[in-house]
Amino acid sequence: MEKIMVDNKVTTSYEAPPPMWNSLPSKQKQRNQVKSRFYYYFWGAATVSVFIGQLYVGSGYRQMSRSFNRIMDAIVVEIAPDVQRHPMLAPLDDPWMDDNVS
Repeated sequence: MEKIMVDNKVTTSYEAPPPMWNSLPSKQKQRNQVKSRFYYYFWGAATVSVFIGQLYVGSGYRQMSRSFNRIMDAIVVEIAPDVQRHPMLAPLDDPWMDDNVS
């Protein structure tokens, strides 16, 4: 048998004590997480304000996107061969540069 120390006494058998929750009167039990009405009003208002803020930011982003698209549609980019040639070379439109000239 195994010897166990209980209340500074050595004993060979040990029984667990009965649970304490059965002996407490129901009036002494306290409800967990008791919340007042203010708690729910506060978090409801906070949730609504965050939602409205998200709508506001989203609509502003959409406006900015449309404005940016209008600006980009108005810009016309011309791509032309703007070749910088050396001044000692003949110009590109010189008839002497034409292959058909004999």
